[in-house]
Order: sequence, then structure tokens, then C-alpha cells
Amino acid sequence: TNASRGAIGRHGLRGRRRQDLTAPAKMRTAGEQVLGEAPGAFAETRHGLTHYVLLDNAGHDGPLLVLIHGLGASHERYDQVAEALHSEGYRVLAYDLYDRGFSESSPTEYPLSCMGAHGLAFTLDVHVEQLTDLLAALSLGSAPLVLVGHSTGGAASIGFAAASPSLVVGLVLIDTVCVPPNKSLAARVAAVPVVGDAVVKVLGPKSTLEFARQSVYDPAANEDFFDAMRRLLDGNPRYIASMASTNRYCKGFGESLVPEFEACCRAAIPMLLIWGKLDKSTPYEHCLQLQRIAADIGKNVVEELAFPDMPHNTYYPDAKPRECAAAIAKLAASTASSAATTHGGSSSSS
Repeated sequence: TNASRGAIGRHGLRGRRRQDLTAPAKMRTAGEQVLGEAPGAFAETRHGLTHYVLLDNAGHDGPLLVLIHGLGASHERYDQVAEALHSEGYRVLAYDLYDRGFSESSPTEYPLSCMGAHGLAFTLDVHVEQLTDLLAALSLGSAPLVLVGHSTGGAASIGFAAASPSLVVGLVLIDTVCVPPNKSLAARVAAVPVVGDAVVKVLGPKSTLEFARQSVYDPAANEDFFDAMRRLLDGNPRYIASMASTNRYCKGFGESLVPEFEACCRAAIPMLLIWGKLDKSTPYEHCLQLQRIAADIGKNVVEELAFPDMPHNTYYPDAKPRECAAAIAKLAASTASSAATTHGGSSSSS
């Protein structure tokens, strides 16, 4: 029905509520206290509350497209991509990583230290568990998936696909953290326990905003995004703590994620690599390296969509959202025939 499909509003994707998590007098998460009432809904997952939006399409039997954002962003960065994919008839699920956007890890289970360090180590497993739990909460645990991940979200996508290859019929990696990225001096120091906590406390907010500005195509068109970041940096200390913990503990940031990527290739999962050739944090050479790895294994089809003039945030509204959505839809359509069966595919790379 139309009611189940949801719509796009200026505050992000708006889908029907699927969880009976009635809001108490105060907002449910720190993200809501800072940004206002969340669109979509919340699901209880093992490490806290996960905010999500599900855009349904009644009767659609193709794969579910899952959109996973990057380190300091939220689901709303995918608004234009999600709208385009939904209009093509796909079911689309977008969610916020813990302590980003409106999601929140449990403050009682994972309190911050006196230096602001997060009580939860944001390992790759934590990212995989969040998506696993969300799909289970929505009774989508056996749905065939096309995972679309940007940067940190790409790492989460690789981790999930490596752990559950039978569920993933397509993998879209956008400027993804896999080969360890080029980190600024501040990011490298921030990964060091204790010393890094002090650095994050003092320099983190400024360096986070600087990195965000350097990663978009048109800074002037992203002032709403920067404003939301500033409010979270000022009003939700779990926000920057979660990013620092991810930088320190998640595979792809320090330890290589290539073994998991190789597992995805051996499972013959079709892939699309979307990259900005001006990306400074996950350089285009990383995209080429991943293609060489896949070609050496020779099990899966890997396509590339690269933009000569784009930086790290290729799919953002000011960049190439329509082109990204069209390429994602093409991959999803090509996987539809195998969505309910085992993976197959010829070996090629472009």
C-alpha cells in the first residue's frame, strides 16, 4: 500500500513505524535531543537502539537494498539515492550506525570514560551485529540483500557479506575503507589508547568538521550537513567517541579488511565499486587494488563507476546521487534472477 511505502521529507527518509517503541516524555536518544524527533522508527538491537527507515514496495520480489553510511554521517545522506531506488520499485532500508544520526548505543552498558573514550569497542563485529540484529527485528533475516556501503559502511558491508555470503546477492562499495585509508596525523594519534583520547577531546571536533568539508564536492551545498555535525559534536559526546572508537578498533582503518573482501570474491558475490578519483582518504588506487584482488581470484563480476572530479563523498546530494542510484539499480536488476538461489557469475573485472 502507499502507506507502507513511505516518502521523503526535508528531515530525511520517512517510513512507517515497525517497532512498538513508544516515545516517552523525553526523546529516546541523544541524537533526537540534539536534532529533533526522528523520522522512521527504532529497533532494539543488542548494543542499543538502531534508528532506521524502511521504504517498502508491496509485491516487489527483488532484493532488499540496504544503505549504510560513512563514519560521521547518517542515513539522510542517502535521501536522493534512496528515493531514486524506491521509485524504481525496490525496497530500501537505510539506518544509522550507533551514536550517529538518531541511533544510540546503550549509555548504561557503554558509558564514556572521564576522557570521553567510548565504552564500546566499535569493531567490525559490532557493525555486522547491528545489521544482523536490525534485519532480525524487522523479520528480514532471510531476505536476499544488495548491500550499499560508503566508507565505514562499506567495511560493514564487506564484513556482513563475508560472514553471511548466502544472504548477499550484490555488494556496492562506495569509496570504501578496506585497504587501510590515508589518515591525517590527528587520526593516527587518535587511534592510540589514552593519548588518543586526549587528542580527540581537544582537537576532535575541529578536525572532524575539516575532514567533512574536504570530503564533499561543494561545501556550500552541504551547510545543513555541517550544521547537524556541529550540533552533534556540541550536544552528544557519544557521537565523536563512536567515531574515535571505530577509527581505533574497526578492521579497514588499521588492520586490513582485504581477507574479508577476498572471502566475498570467493563467494562469487557480484560487486560494483563506485569511487571518486579525487578521494584523498580512500584513494582511487584502493579501488584498482580491489579490482586486481578480485581478478586474481577470478570468481565474481566486478564493475567500476569512477568519477574524475569527485572526492570521498561521491553519492552525496551535491555530487553524483542520480548516477550512483542508476548504477546500483542496474546491479540489483542483474541479481534479481539469482536472489533466491546460490551465487553464480562469470569472472571479469573492469
